[in-house]
Amino acid sequence: MNPSEFESDEIKYSILKQNDRTRLEIFSDLLRKYLDVQVHGGEGDQSQPGVVYQHAYFLGRHEVGR
Repeated sequence: MNPSEFESDEIKYSILKQNDRTRLEIFSDLLRKYLDVQVHGGEGDQSQPGVVYQHAYFLGRHEVGR
């Protein structure tokens, strides 16, 4: 799936915006945990108390361009 589709398709974009806080929390967690980057300022760095992100499998379609 092309990420730019979410910008041009209003339905996909609205779904993406509904989950914006969760996406920012996950991105902040990845930056802290694996790249040792300190993230401050914004809703993304304030995850809900008791939330621990775990490793998971991606169950979607993934294509690698060669």
